[in-house]
Amino acid sequence: MRRRLFIAINLPQDIKDYLIGLIDCLKNKNSDKDIKWVRADNLHLTLHFLGYIEENLVNDIKEQIAEAIKEANGEKSIFQLQKIGGFPNIKRTRVIFIEPKEIKGDMNKIQKIIGEHLKKLNVEVDERPWHPHLTLGRTRQENGLSLNFLDQIKVEPKEFNIKSIDLMESHLSRKGPTYECLFKKSLK
Repeated sequence: MRRRLFIAINLPQDIKDYLIGLIDCLKNKNSDKDIKWVRADNLHLTLHFLGYIEENLVNDIKEQIAEAIKEANGEKSIFQLQKIGGFPNIKRTRVIFIEPKEIKGDMNKIQKIIGEHLKKLNVEVDERPWHPHLTLGRTRQENGLSLNFLDQIKVEPKEFNIKSIDLMESHLSRKGPTYECLFKKSLK
């Protein structure tokens, strides 16, 4: 059996509530556009998307996450919400996101070391530099949408603590994905 997995930072409830307020504002401004908005319980920061992984590797992945965090001397981090944006850009947006900035800690180092540990298991990881973002919505139009107003939306610089790294499973359905936490490794 294969499981659809990713490694993530789950957000505190107050940050999720704030982001849902932003999503509601964006929904109102874009009610005529075909955008799939992220549900509150699905808001997270992805460190590594693993894709479909064989069941027999799940425990090994948990062990490698724990080892990587220990090796990185994984301390709690603090992030601050920054600005709203769109991938690839606001003139042809496919993904609407909030960009958080790390103001304490070194999550880039932890993310990189976790990737190195996953490679030991022959798990494919994205080699590009990690750019943290919180996805709020995705357009369904192939060429994206022009959302020129995104840069005008002010984001409160709310801070949030990162206390753990989580191995998540994504269950896909017609109603959208649901996520289940399979393993949580606390940071110092």
